[in-house]
Amino acid sequence: MAIFLPGQTLSAAALQALAATATYTPTLTASTTNPTLGSGSSALGWHHVNGRHVTVWFYFRFGSSGAAAGSGLYYVSGPPGYQATAGFPDISLGLARAIDDSGATERTLSILSSGNVGTSNRVAFNNIVTFGYVGDTVPWTWANLDILAGSYSFLTD
Repeated sequence: MAIFLPGQTLSAAALQALAATATYTPTLTASTTNPTLGSGSSALGWHHVNGRHVTVWFYFRFGSSGAAAGSGLYYVSGPPGYQATAGFPDISLGLARAIDDSGATERTLSILSSGNVGTSNRVAFNNIVTFGYVGDTVPWTWANLDILAGSYSFLTD
């Protein structure tokens, strides 16, 4: 995060950088065994910083072959270099959309800090329908062509 002094004149490049959205490569992990996205998969991420406010977008699509759900609760990594303010409350930070390709089923998920944004720069998910944490078999067993995408915001130090 850039720090500017009072009265400092900013160049056009510095002003444009303040409004820029940057990319990063998110990772989908699990508490026991990480999922395998498989062949032809996508893992895309973007983040935007406005002062101390960070907004993150991510998109995962399991590949057309070789995908494996792993085991345990799922987490998504945030952009490197941005940690939430210490003591950030365990609240919902955003929403995600889960799409089961084989069953043509969709779920809306709540993205939770669970203390993870500030300690290990990752977020967890809660299935709004069942109020259970999302993992390898919740809300379904993740497989080829399934999608997990969402966005969340937090304050950084």
